[in-house]
Amino acid sequence: MSSSNTNYSYSHAGIRHLRAQGAFLYKRSTAQHLSLVAARDNVADAPCDRVTEAFGVENWPHLMHLLGEGDDALRKRVLKALADVFRQPQQLVMCAKFGALELIEHGVLADDKDVQELSVRVLSVVAESPCGRAEMMKTEITTRVLTVFSPAVSECTCGHLYNALISVARSFVGAQQLSRAGYLPVVLEHLKRALSGELELRALQLLKLLLNDGVEATVYRALEMDAMEQCARRLFDASTETRVAVCDAIGAMGYVDKAKRAAVDKGVVKKLCNLLTDAKWQVMAASAGALMSIAVLDDAKRAVVSAEGLQSVNQLLQSSKFLVQLNTLKLVTVLAAYPPARRALDVSSTEYHLRSFLSDADPLLARSAKLALQAVQWKA
Repeated sequence: MSSSNTNYSYSHAGIRHLRAQGAFLYKRSTAQHLSLVAARDNVADAPCDRVTEAFGVENWPHLMHLLGEGDDALRKRVLKALADVFRQPQQLVMCAKFGALELIEHGVLADDKDVQELSVRVLSVVAESPCGRAEMMKTEITTRVLTVFSPAVSECTCGHLYNALISVARSFVGAQQLSRAGYLPVVLEHLKRALSGELELRALQLLKLLLNDGVEATVYRALEMDAMEQCARRLFDASTETRVAVCDAIGAMGYVDKAKRAAVDKGVVKKLCNLLTDAKWQVMAASAGALMSIAVLDDAKRAVVSAEGLQSVNQLLQSSKFLVQLNTLKLVTVLAAYPPARRALDVSSTEYHLRSFLSDADPLLARSAKLALQAVQWKA
């Protein structure tokens, strides 16, 4: 090896050295090597006649020791490294065997705000992996970190924690665990405060997932805490993603009769009808989906007709977006059970658009169109 190669260093991702004292290469993985190098400062170059690396499978306990017992500066460097390393499932599984989640939890609950933020960031990375989520639910770490959701926590820390919770809540089991832990009132309390656009969006997304936990009592509690009002006042938000998230949350509540009535009484149905003509197809699809769940109630059907929501049906059916088409077909099927709505829909133009889907290559669209057409043309 030439002498010009003895001082190689790399600055990518904050890692300046790719060689450090340790054992032989066959015992080392790239991820483990980078973990230690990122966690140490001023790593000396290895002699040029040896190829060595910094870490191995048998040394994961040492890294966990650094995370638990090292000084604050070292702990922060380890956490920064783990935020990258844990994106590799095999490394996450290996580290979990040595109590990584428990140490991360200690960091999340730490008084040092920097350590807390870095720990929550690592937790959000863990939650992205199926095996990571399984470990989190098994240890119920989310139950114990609820206290981090305080007004004093930084926006960045709060955002990372929301990301982790959203990942966990995507399953029924995860959503139910978060509901039992008491996250619903905390999220609704956040929505009552002045949040940044990103935090507001994540709060709404988590709210929707919690409402979809399959337990009706969750929706009743949300309604008692003014969830419908919190959603209604954001229906015309400037952010497309926020409008979609609000519609999704309302749709999640809409499967409970009390929520349907609240949507009618508070003028939410009329606002959703206005969103059927939104400039963004995602909002059109989401509002149609929300109306679909609410309009099962006869009073909601009347409200849709009164708000002239049926005038948008033909335009929605001509959309090129699958979700807009599907939600509109389902909405037509629901609304057609109301005689005044059925008479308004039983016209040649609507029939033409419905029939155009009967031979669609997608069986779900074809079946939905068949049901919608039968509902519209039903005669007593």
